[in-house]
Parts: sequence; C-alpha cells; structure tokens
Amino acid sequence: LFRSHNISTFVETGCFRGNALAVARGLGFKKLHSCDIELANVVYCKKIFPEGDIVVEHKPSVEFLEDLLPTLDNNNSIVFFLDAHLPDEIQYHSSNLTQEEINNNIKSLLPLEHELDIIWKYRSNKKDFIIVDDLRIYEDLDFGGGRWDDRAKYGSPSIDFLNKYNYNVEKFLNEEGYLYLTSK
Repeated sequence: LFRSHNISTFVETGCFRGNALAVARGLGFKKLHSCDIELANVVYCKKIFPEGDIVVEHKPSVEFLEDLLPTLDNNNSIVFFLDAHLPDEIQYHSSNLTQEEINNNIKSLLPLEHELDIIWKYRSNKKDFIIVDDLRIYEDLDFGGGRWDDRAKYGSPSIDFLNKYNYNVEKFLNEEGYLYLTSK
C-alpha cells in the first residue's frame, strides 16, 4: 500500500526499542522520525540506528510532532505510527506513580488525542496513513493480546474524540489492537 502511494516518510511516536523503525526501514521508507520520553529508549535506538536516515529525539510526542510537522514536505503523504502511551510499567502493574499522579497526568500519559489534533492541524488536507497502536488502552474488546484490565482504574478515555476529524476508521483486534485512520 505504501509503495503504491510512493510514500517515503515514516513518523513514529514512542520508539521503545526500535522495532517499528526497523520494520519501516525494511519496507523502504527513506526518512524516518521518532521520539520517546524515556531517554534510555532514545539512546538505545540511536545506538542501533546510527545512520542519518533515522532521527530519534528525546521529547514528549506532542512537542515532537509540533516541531517536526511544519518542517516536512507537504506534497507527499506520510505514514504515522502513533505509539506514545502509558509507560509499560504502568500498563503491567508495577508503576512508581501514585494513583493521584496518574489521574493528574492522564492527558500527557495518553497523548493520542493531542497527537491527532496536531496532525490534523498541519495535515488535514493530506492523504496520510495513521496507524495507532495499543487500542486496548482505549477500548474493552477481545484483543488477541488480551485486554488491559486497569483501563477503568486509570481513567483511560475512549476514542469517541475521533468524531471531530474527517478520518475513515478501521479497527483491528490482533495483538493489543490497532486503529487505521485514512482521509475521507
């Protein structure tokens, strides 16, 4: 699909250990941009991808997108892989954050809506492809990788906010779930 649309740019939020970057590079993307709020993940990815075609920044995803999107070529479509969310230690019950800290910071810990606001602001008239990872954070469905049992505990929002954009929305239940968003 991406090759048939001649897309060369891949933008990811939440690089973790570089798995999506490695797949994107293997698919032939020429310009790859990613970020992570965890410095250890950024350092790791910079070590395994020392070449200049992959740029990984230590920034929150919303700041990363706000800085990056105005600099990208507006004539070509982009593939976005949005994977910035609660740190894994919160998802898997060993958080160092208190419930109050999580409740007060849930918007920054779950930045999907803000990320999409920024993408929409700069690229609402583009034919981009947006893949959202970890749908189980936002919905209770029968995902291949299981549900996130603490979704209600942490006040995770639904994806009802998608109605404000003009995207086609497809849901996939494999692994922890994916959303696939394309322009109408």
